[in-house]
Amino acid sequence: MSRRERAEASIAKILAATRSSFATLGYEGASIKVIAERAGVSRALLHYHFASKEELISVAILDLGQRIAQELSQRAVERTPSVEGLVQTAEDVYDLLVADRAHAAFVLELFAAANHTPALRQAWQQLQTEIRGQIVRVVELVMGADAPDSFDPVEVARLVETGILGMCLHSALGEDDAELRRRFDQLSTVVARGFL
Repeated sequence: MSRRERAEASIAKILAATRSSFATLGYEGASIKVIAERAGVSRALLHYHFASKEELISVAILDLGQRIAQELSQRAVERTPSVEGLVQTAEDVYDLLVADRAHAAFVLELFAAANHTPALRQAWQQLQTEIRGQIVRVVELVMGADAPDSFDPVEVARLVETGILGMCLHSALGEDDAELRRRFDQLSTVVARGFL
């Protein structure tokens, strides 16, 4: 393994440990010491890659956004443009953020911490922009050129984002999977009806 590959592997472990620590322990509990221990790296190595806890969490946030955006894009390319494709895209967002309770807890903690920490607020806004932009691109792709005149991909993305954020809150707080899925299915039905 080359030096670069080792560095990339270390950074990946650190970012995963950051998301996990932040989701389970909150902003205050996710100390550099805890994150380094969970990642299996020294604090010196962690500080070599990241100057502060805020920078570390901000990079972990953006990394998650990029991973989700890539996954949404890869799944969308395989779909035929249609309202059904739109519903499947919403299901993808649900799977990646709500059904994955670790991601849901991370989003909930991030939302709370961003209220008091300017650097995290900026990272939260970047994450929102990244995911919303990707949802818009994917929605445009899956609806295709035959989208009705009433179709506004930005409004669809905002509706999906708002619903998913609310469901992340309930997921992180341990709400029943079946109930979360029922609510999601209702949201999907409302979105789809708007474009039939």
